[in-house]
Amino acid sequence: MTIAFISNAAQANAIVRKQYDQAIEKLEGASTRGVRGFYAANNLCVAYLKVGDAERAQVACDTAVERIEYLLENSHYGLRYASDDEYQRLLAIALSNRGVVNFVNDKPEVARDDFESAIEAETGIRQPQINLARLAELASTA
Repeated sequence: MTIAFISNAAQANAIVRKQYDQAIEKLEGASTRGVRGFYAANNLCVAYLKVGDAERAQVACDTAVERIEYLLENSHYGLRYASDDEYQRLLAIALSNRGVVNFVNDKPEVARDDFESAIEAETGIRQPQINLARLAELASTA
């Protein structure tokens, strides 16, 4: 399964350097507002997954999905940062990441739903398709 962090925001450099504990420390105190709050929650989800804390990763991924959905529903609030297409792409990333967390937390059906929802966003990112295929592969060998 693959996860994606937002590379130009929210402790991305620490994640690239595999300094996950440092990223977690900074991201736990990050802003929770607007698109920056989404970036922080998404990258926090990734960092928690990398250190093996699936419970906290679940909370962070759920928060990331909720934040980006809110911005999409209230685009007048968020459009100063990005277009609706960009928010759709971010939603697909968040859903796919949450799907990975759901898989790790032994919820394969919920993971499948997240991957399929991410694919339905039609953003062209490959991560949810790769994850859905891997989920199907793992299910067929179980």
